[in-house]
Amino acid sequence: PIPTQNGLGMIQVVHRQLKPLLNELQRTNAHEAVVKDALRAFPMGESLLRLEIHKLWAKGLTGQGVKVAVIDDGIDLNHPDLADATQVSYNMTRDRGDMVKGPHGTAMVDILHAIAPGAEITSYKVLSNSNLPGVMLNFQESLNLVMAALERARANGAKIISMSLGAPMGYGNGAIADKIASLVKEGIAVIIAAGNSGTELPPGLQVGTPGSAPEAITVGAVDYHGRRADFSSKGMVFNPADYTINDKPDIYTYGVNVKAAVRMPAPLYQKELVPYRPISGTSPATPHIAAVVALMYEAAQKAGLSLDGPAVVAAVRAAMREAATSVTGVLVLESAEKAVDQFIRLLTPIV
Repeated sequence: PIPTQNGLGMIQVVHRQLKPLLNELQRTNAHEAVVKDALRAFPMGESLLRLEIHKLWAKGLTGQGVKVAVIDDGIDLNHPDLADATQVSYNMTRDRGDMVKGPHGTAMVDILHAIAPGAEITSYKVLSNSNLPGVMLNFQESLNLVMAALERARANGAKIISMSLGAPMGYGNGAIADKIASLVKEGIAVIIAAGNSGTELPPGLQVGTPGSAPEAITVGAVDYHGRRADFSSKGMVFNPADYTINDKPDIYTYGVNVKAAVRMPAPLYQKELVPYRPISGTSPATPHIAAVVALMYEAAQKAGLSLDGPAVVAAVRAAMREAATSVTGVLVLESAEKAVDQFIRLLTPIV
């Protein structure tokens, strides 16, 4: 307990305290049950435990040296969890002041940073938080900014792009889909939320753009029992360019009641001892996958493997599927360690 204005309060528990604690538990050969309890005590702990991220950390994999772009509504750099995550954020909208701090983007970056704390994260703000006339962006303006952010992320050296955003209904040959295809040819993995229209629309209309892009790794949401969330969009996506049909999402992971960071005015951080809240959707599932890909890419770099060309993203997709478990009819990534091992195996040349 620590003294506060109202008496005694609990010490803040933030993600960056977890890794040193796990290192100490490993050094002292703590019982596995103690390690699991320690993980579950932290925000995002349940996801970390179930994905077995701590096993990859023990091997020295944290996403170090991998550049990840998060295209969303901005982040709150004052959050105690994000102090060591990134200080690079591009505001491409007309929002100013506190409106630059995106409540949604803050949570997405936090999830990614919790799993891959060594990754170099850059935020690209393309969505408005303001509804003021002349400030708020219309649909076409936001679409244009998404395209611009994709190009800027490529120019800045991003190897992974995470987008927890979408618009209703999309075909596989739209402008964004074509842009994503060009990025994938360079070995850039583009991870996108499938959407949350599972209870509102028929299957053929649920997955919107840009999650409908054939070359994107589209992510659906399950709960911590591996059951598909009712809201999670799924279904066939038609590509008029070559008359093919793609089944989306490509992979599922945890997206129900994930405890992630919230955006708040900076002065409140002194009084609010738990600046987190549960968030559900295919949105939080997406940075889970993006972070695992960052661990994959770091492992490949350490193994001296090339991360250039479309074969890299094809290996990511294949490794995810091979490491996944079929639960209630959907492929759920439950072990990041297996995914990393499969990725290295697929990328290693046969001599």
